[in-house]
Amino acid sequence: MATVSGRTVTVVGEGSAVLTATQAAAGGYTAATAQVRLVVGARPDPTADRQVSGVLLAQARSMPPHASPRPSRTTSTTA
Repeated sequence: MATVSGRTVTVVGEGSAVLTATQAAAGGYTAATAQVRLVVGARPDPTADRQVSGVLLAQARSMPPHASPRPSRTTSTTA
């Protein structure tokens, strides 16, 4: 559901994970640990949303039709 590289967490899919950060004691500060739970839900299917599919259909209908092939304009000469 997520990958961790150094200080970067990258979400790669749905699921949940507990992220734990620790800091050693240094310079007058005490050691500490913090945890956070990361929950990522499934991405909704945009085609199931009537408003989204309606906008896509309207856009498709407003597009000009594909161009038809033009006949070649070659000239032939005979001797």
